Amino acid sequence: RPAPPGPRGGGPPRRPRPGAPGAGPGGVLPDFAGFLREIGAVREDLRAVEIGVKYAGYIERERMVAEKLRRLEGVRIPADFDFGSLGSLSIEARQKLARIRPLTIAQASRIPGVSPADINVLLVRFGR
Repeated sequence: RPAPPGPRGGGPPRRPRPGAPGAGPGGVLPDFAGFLREIGAVREDLRAVEIGVKYAGYIERERMVAEKLRRLEGVRIPADFDFGSLGSLSIEARQKLARIRPLTIAQASRIPGVSPADINVLLVRFGR
């Protein structure tokens, strides 16, 4: 019966998982390392690809947030709007919005004390 693989089991050492510290592209995919040498990839290229792969989800989420803010810039708030008339807003939001008088919902979303729920109330009132 062969010993189980691993550092103490006596079997062959386990390969590090991709993305683990010390797991370079050649250690996990030897053919890939040769391919990288053939095309002349440099360490900076590999780092850029690694960052793109590792953070793709985060980058996409941030892109969606930026797109949403861009759309909110187009939703204007009338200059004479009475924020006190919206009972669904928190008291703090009503006070800050009345004092600061944002021109758009995007501006309102950047005011400390105005919650995402308050922004949703404004979106319902002024349209999406």
